[in-house]
Amino acid sequence: MGCSEPAPTFAWVSEAGGAAVVRVSRAGGPPTALAGLGDRSAFPADPDPRRTHLLAVTSDDGPNGHREALLLVPLDGGQAQELAAAQMLRNPRWSPDGSAV
Repeated sequence: MGCSEPAPTFAWVSEAGGAAVVRVSRAGGPPTALAGLGDRSAFPADPDPRRTHLLAVTSDDGPNGHREALLLVPLDGGQAQELAAAQMLRNPRWSPDGSAV
């Protein structure tokens, strides 16, 4: 018996009332707000090949200037983990086997 493919995962940003929320739909199920980001605005990137985590980029224009961060966000809840920070982060992608970003 072979391994089954992970269910499709879709992520997008939904804006309402001036607040941006990352929404996720797994296996064609109903969309849910992605937990673990706190009050950060985030822009989703790829889920990992196993569909357990999502990459997200946050953007903040604070008193110390512009800062972006790359987050690893668990799809089943839990806090996001910051992987990197810089002035600009664009288009993060997983390696084919999911071992690296």
